Amino acid sequence: MALPEVVGFGFRYDVLQLDLDEDVLDRSGIEQSLTKTLGELGITELAYRYVGRHIVPFKRPGEGIRRDGFPGTATLGCFARSNKGYYYALTARHFTGELEGTLISSLNEEPLGTLAKVHYKTDIAAILVMRFPLKPLGLEYFLRDAQNLALKICCELLTDYQTPMNVYIIGAQSRPGLGRLVSTRYYFGALSHLLLIESLTPASPFCRPGDSGAIVIGRVSHNKVIAIGMVIGRSDLESRCPTQFLAVRLDHSLPALEEQLEDKLHLITSSANQ
Repeated sequence: MALPEVVGFGFRYDVLQLDLDEDVLDRSGIEQSLTKTLGELGITELAYRYVGRHIVPFKRPGEGIRRDGFPGTATLGCFARSNKGYYYALTARHFTGELEGTLISSLNEEPLGTLAKVHYKTDIAAILVMRFPLKPLGLEYFLRDAQNLALKICCELLTDYQTPMNVYIIGAQSRPGLGRLVSTRYYFGALSHLLLIESLTPASPFCRPGDSGAIVIGRVSHNKVIAIGMVIGRSDLESRCPTQFLAVRLDHSLPALEEQLEDKLHLITSSANQ
């Protein structure tokens, strides 16, 4: 359909849906013209929508992200919606730094958002999402995407994890990374309230450089999983074959982040609960 106002069109069931440029000024005029022209061709069931000219990109937990002016990469852990109506992307603070306004982008340099103004008390960072033209997806999406299985996810902030527990991540580098949770109250240097995770086999590490920020998922039953932590790195730095890795506990890190943001965060576990 060679009309500059028409962005897209196609039949949705028996109705011809026409996507028209949202910048069209005379909407009633273009609709009357199209209705008349198409009616002469015997097409009478029409539906009009007004849209932008660019496809809205979807962002998935587990995607690689980069920091403006910084050579390393990390993983977009998940999205969170706040009580004040903001959307945040969560990742590792040691990757983002602490400079308010730092631009965080996808690996193809498409802007994701900017670092929120927070005095961070833990290694988890909040990126204030540029809401448009971005549509965040929930954790359930990447679970289904990676496992080809729809699992119920529970994001309760549990305080009594069972160990050992099989866990995994969908990181920018490890898709998936498989491991076993062996400690829920680990201390390393000045860091506390950490999870200690071991690789299932030395030849297959739980995570790799670039996975920082990935959400650690624990499986508690056949059809139930929980989000329990966020990867921050490995602890056995001298080992050529790393087998132990550290993650911050979400039940400790999220309340600390909420205190600094002065806002309540709700993890987006379903693309329907945005």
